[in-house]
Amino acid sequence: MKTALAVIAVLASQLSSAPLVRSQTVNRVLIAELHFGLDSAQTPRLELEKETIYWAELVGSGTPLVKPVRGGREAFLVPVEDGKAPPRFQIYPYESGLHEVSLVDRNSTGIATLRVYRDVAETERVRKEQDGGVMVGLMFAGGAHSGLGLDSVAGPNPRGGSSYEACVLMQSSDRFATCVGGARQSMPDYDDVVGWLFLEERARLFTVTPVGTHNTDVGVAVRLSKSLGVGSHGVYPGMLSFGLHLTQHLAGGGRRRGWSLVAGWQHGSLKGTHTSKDPVSDQFVAGLIWIP
Repeated sequence: MKTALAVIAVLASQLSSAPLVRSQTVNRVLIAELHFGLDSAQTPRLELEKETIYWAELVGSGTPLVKPVRGGREAFLVPVEDGKAPPRFQIYPYESGLHEVSLVDRNSTGIATLRVYRDVAETERVRKEQDGGVMVGLMFAGGAHSGLGLDSVAGPNPRGGSSYEACVLMQSSDRFATCVGGARQSMPDYDDVVGWLFLEERARLFTVTPVGTHNTDVGVAVRLSKSLGVGSHGVYPGMLSFGLHLTQHLAGGGRRRGWSLVAGWQHGSLKGTHTSKDPVSDQFVAGLIWIP
């Protein structure tokens, strides 16, 4: 019985420690091993990415100094004060690109080795925190609509025209967003334009990553629009629309901040016109989203 309990205890200990070893292997990826010796004629260089956290350990004396080759702010260095050897540091680059790596206060007669890792887990955690907060950005888009029927003048099949819109995009999470803005649509049959104010609610259905680490979001939208008036027609129609939108984020690493490409389709029903039956209209637009 005691032997069986001992075997169970050993197995439980191995199972509980296995995830930690696996996590460390996956979370920190070795990207360079730099050697500093007496005959080091050139300063080692290393390609680093902004908004990525790196982990370094130094075997030997000195303190790392990481500076962009093209000039700019040197990377922010944080010593890890845990009393363990060899000394370790976290590196936070302010710029993306090639960096020169040197050792300050190094023993002139000594040899040192600096191992640099990409801290995948910590970078992902920080990015999720940044993308998970409240984000406010702008959206600009343009395209065409299938036609707007305000009365019987244009007939049952009004001609389509151009459509432009802009909005302030407010996102409280990576799942839901609100867009408040205005739109302008041309009406060739009436030789006029119509302006709209709209409130749109968006929801992300799912995300795919077909290119590298750049997310592509697929979502749905419901929009309530109110016209500012249509020329001398004396009508102020409203529109209730629903549709789909596709957002391609240009920032890598699964991030949703920065620039994104957006394309969308909406099917709307006009209210408050001079027709006996509420007309419908389809709209297709494409544009840009910017979230700082």
